[in-house]
Amino acid sequence: MYWFDCQIPVDRRSGPGVATPLELTSRHGDDPILGVRLGHPLADRGFEFLMRDILQAALAPEDATAWRRMLVEPPGPEALAAALAPYRETFRLDHPTHPALQVRPAPERLAEADAKKPAGSRKPAPEAEEDGEEEEEEGPVGIGALLPDLPTKNAEKRNKDFFTRRGSIRTIGAGAVLPILYANQVLFIDKKGSYYSLPHGRTCILFQLVGRTLWETIWLNVLTRGTEGGGDAVWPARPDDPTAFPWLDSGLRDMSLDSNNARATRSMSRATLHPAHIPMTRRYLLAPPVIDRCDLTGMDGPAFKSFSRWPRGLQYETPDWWFYAAVRLENPKKPDEPQFLSANGPLRFNDWIETAIFSNAKNKNSKIIIHQPPSLRQFRSVFSASEELSEHGRRTTAIIEDGAIKVRCFAQYCYGSSNIGGTSQYELPVWHLPDEGQSWLGEIVSEDVDRLVRIAENLKKAVKNLSKDNKKKKANNQSLELDNALYDALLAAVDGQATEHAATLAALARDIPDRATRQAGAAESRTKLLKRTGRLALALFDETFPIDWTGITDKTIPKELKDKEVTSGERHPIPAVRNWLLKELAKIVNPTTERGPTHE
Repeated sequence: MYWFDCQIPVDRRSGPGVATPLELTSRHGDDPILGVRLGHPLADRGFEFLMRDILQAALAPEDATAWRRMLVEPPGPEALAAALAPYRETFRLDHPTHPALQVRPAPERLAEADAKKPAGSRKPAPEAEEDGEEEEEEGPVGIGALLPDLPTKNAEKRNKDFFTRRGSIRTIGAGAVLPILYANQVLFIDKKGSYYSLPHGRTCILFQLVGRTLWETIWLNVLTRGTEGGGDAVWPARPDDPTAFPWLDSGLRDMSLDSNNARATRSMSRATLHPAHIPMTRRYLLAPPVIDRCDLTGMDGPAFKSFSRWPRGLQYETPDWWFYAAVRLENPKKPDEPQFLSANGPLRFNDWIETAIFSNAKNKNSKIIIHQPPSLRQFRSVFSASEELSEHGRRTTAIIEDGAIKVRCFAQYCYGSSNIGGTSQYELPVWHLPDEGQSWLGEIVSEDVDRLVRIAENLKKAVKNLSKDNKKKKANNQSLELDNALYDALLAAVDGQATEHAATLAALARDIPDRATRQAGAAESRTKLLKRTGRLALALFDETFPIDWTGITDKTIPKELKDKEVTSGERHPIPAVRNWLLKELAKIVNPTTERGPTHE
């Protein structure tokens, strides 16, 4: 069963339809495909990123000129099919030895596993229960377990299936299953027990350029051959190259299935892999297909109801790791221990907006080197003001000037200590600005995001000082810290306004060449935003710690309380803390005056 032949529901400009992956560019001139309809956000993102990886391997452009040409003049269906024909066997779902994105263990390894363990799924390991992580059971499981919000048997037993009805997804069609396998192992990873993740982590914030059509969305994220040291690699990637397609490595079949056996793990170094390498963090194997209806797409045809999985597998090493959609954070003192921009909860503007506007501004108080996602970094380079004004250059620039390209960011975040709690997604238009305007926008947005975060941090400090019991128990016995909750509530409340402020600044950078006039416009927008945020912070404080008299002013607070330094180590009366908060907010909102955000 070849995935390239599978029918997939799509949206065209004219309405719903179906197409195979090889028909991605069919009728592109008059009725292009705008996106896929696979019935789940994970599957949709998985398709876009998987096809991006396939095109990276098969059609990586030599340089920026070739990249621009392919963006505006995509190959027709026949040319695309010819380019991908060598990879047809590579992406076969039921290959007898190396099925796509799966591992088919050798019969000897299966016999060893059967001899060591009784039939049926095993219980969670004691250590996994102690640290709050659910250990995934081995052996056959329902196909719905590939989706992060669907419960496994252990989740059901332990009442951890919060988000989706049990048994709601029992069948997944052939067209949707490979994108889901990809997303499960690369985009929305749920590391549990003896199962591995990727170095950028399961809560990493991922960035994607989005175009007007599905082709543009995929191609905008393909890198040129020389990006990230790929100039010395063999291009196109060979269809039989296991450094690009790890499931082709025959040695995987002979790895032990016992999680306690050292031969169950193999280390993977980024330096030894092809630049177009498709990560495979799990050892999955789909059960034989049946003819049925897909519960996600509603399409009839070959489908899958279960799969097997085994712990350990390929363990990707952290040093030198990069991912084209991730922000890499490097500590110069620890260059071999990179970290990646991650979500601590639902995404807020301060998590993503600086990356989305291609800001290169650095935190003056931090020595961390920020490496923007390679896909965004390449895009900004290609569309800088110094690009050659060739025909393809003018046509690609026109796409941006129409406001048709966006930056999408998305991430999954944890609920409590380890369980996946949900996903967040935002989009922001790409503004075509001259280099000087782009630099100015990045600097101003970074400064203003810092101001907004400082307001939230002062609210957090004030709340923490007054909280008798800062930890409030929730129904599931997870604790919610009150100061963190109000910190997040304030950022959430100004989320849309902060995004609008960035759009205002972008318009100033685009339309106002005079720097002084531009600065004045930025100051006006900033003042409105900061005053509004300051008022919200004070309102949240007052709602949480109401004072039983009105008319509080500086004069009503005894001097010994008003002048006392507020610290997190001791408690203070509410009026004193409120007065301290008022003064701290005034320093941010109106740095030249002591008047607080409630006085205008």
